[in-house]
Amino acid sequence: MNGCASSIIYLLDGNKPYIAYKNDHFNNESITGHKENMTNFSKFSIMSNLFSTRKYDLKLLTDNSFCRELKINNNGNNFEILDPIPKLKTATVCSFQVIFKSKVAIKNLELFFNYTFNDWKGAAGDGTEAQRVARLIDSRTKKLELKNQNIYDLSSIVTLVDLEELNLENNKISEITPYIRELKKLTAINFNHNNINELPKEMGELKKLKTIYFNNNQLTEFPSFIVNLFNPYIIDLSHNKIKQIPNNFNNGSYVQLEELNLDNNNIKELSGNIFVTSLKKLSLKQNKMKTIKDFDLSLQNLTNSIDLSHNELSQKLPSVFFNSRKFVNLTKLDLSHNKFIDFPLLTEKEYLYLKELILNDNNIQGEIDLSNFDGLINVNLNNNQLSLLPKFNLDIKNSVVSLKNNKFTNFTNYQVVKPYSNAGSIDLSNNQITSMRYFPGFAWQKLNLESNLLEELSYNTFANHLFDNSSNGVVVNLKNNRIVKIDCKFFNAHMTSNRNILLEGNPGFPSFGLNITESAPGYQHCLR
Repeated sequence: MNGCASSIIYLLDGNKPYIAYKNDHFNNESITGHKENMTNFSKFSIMSNLFSTRKYDLKLLTDNSFCRELKINNNGNNFEILDPIPKLKTATVCSFQVIFKSKVAIKNLELFFNYTFNDWKGAAGDGTEAQRVARLIDSRTKKLELKNQNIYDLSSIVTLVDLEELNLENNKISEITPYIRELKKLTAINFNHNNINELPKEMGELKKLKTIYFNNNQLTEFPSFIVNLFNPYIIDLSHNKIKQIPNNFNNGSYVQLEELNLDNNNIKELSGNIFVTSLKKLSLKQNKMKTIKDFDLSLQNLTNSIDLSHNELSQKLPSVFFNSRKFVNLTKLDLSHNKFIDFPLLTEKEYLYLKELILNDNNIQGEIDLSNFDGLINVNLNNNQLSLLPKFNLDIKNSVVSLKNNKFTNFTNYQVVKPYSNAGSIDLSNNQITSMRYFPGFAWQKLNLESNLLEELSYNTFANHLFDNSSNGVVVNLKNNRIVKIDCKFFNAHMTSNRNILLEGNPGFPSFGLNITESAPGYQHCLR
């Protein structure tokens, strides 16, 4: 609407108008009430030569019973609310179009009517939702939490001007009044799991807001008020219907913004304007993104994670995410469940601090060289099209490598560049592996080869360096292969007291026992 919302007009005892603030504005024109006299506040003025020198009519634009029954006498810049004043059922904005005698409609006038908290709670609020809500609240509170209360009316809540934290999660709120702006002390708001489809721009006046939660609503646009905030810390707008991130997003004063969650929206493109320099955690999983634009920012503070999983990103993985000059301290990158085909060729030593690389459920094929990534402890490449074993370093005892559901057959042509040393576990299940003889690496604590094509266990089945001889509880999962024979040389080469080999689901089971240990029938037979 043209024009600006007026001061709040409180109807004391339900019928005594009281303008709460002298210095509010209507198109930069002050509205004044008469605070000095507590007996008659029915008159107020708009200090403007425009109103005082020209004749005009007011045309009601708001279609509700309160505004239709409201009687206002206007003379120049002087307005008077006439008796009888209708009863409020909820806080109400009456909007009028100002039409001058020249038939030109220049601006709109908005008058916001509300009861005080005590009036909502008392007789004036009888029979209203606002009264029910007011009776749930201690008016002196600074931290209000009313989750799961079926609330849909905020009339009594927006009178609590000393509130610092407001949590209305999981209610039935579909609209937020612009006059939430009066809660100037708010630092945290939570409207998760409601039915809100739009947020008023007036929320940009809540300059102290640090944490903003509006997940699981019906928002279709990124709230414009956010760019006007000073220093938000967390913004969660996940599970909405937002289509794009505004171009001016990084024009805001985001000195402290650390977490931005836009999961489960309808965003189609990721551009550099979302990467504000203070950001530590970014999540846009389960959107509709098909492209990623390059950007020039150096995100030295992004120390936690980027999650772009479950999108429609395709072709080669963007090299921008493997540029240590832009993502200096990133520890987790999740690009799983997309349509990537190729992995970029990396020529420099990148990602000194990257610990988790999640790329499962893509269509990646060809060579992946991560040998310059020094700190990796979790690599997930499940459900791709890999036939060449990735090259990387793993030197942490609890590291995890997941390579199941690919196209590995054997590793006879694999050239060991850097062995996987001291690794925790590797999952190669659901491939087409026939031999692990030339598999590079050593010191695995857990090896999962379930559902492959191994037919026998012989001396040459596994490389001698493949297991961790220093640890107890080494587990080798060989379930559901095609094993019919176990050679005694296998026991001599690979059996020690710290190994447990699982064989259930093979054709030769159970003649050689469910699990192979030193007490297994096959092993005891080889000792004789």
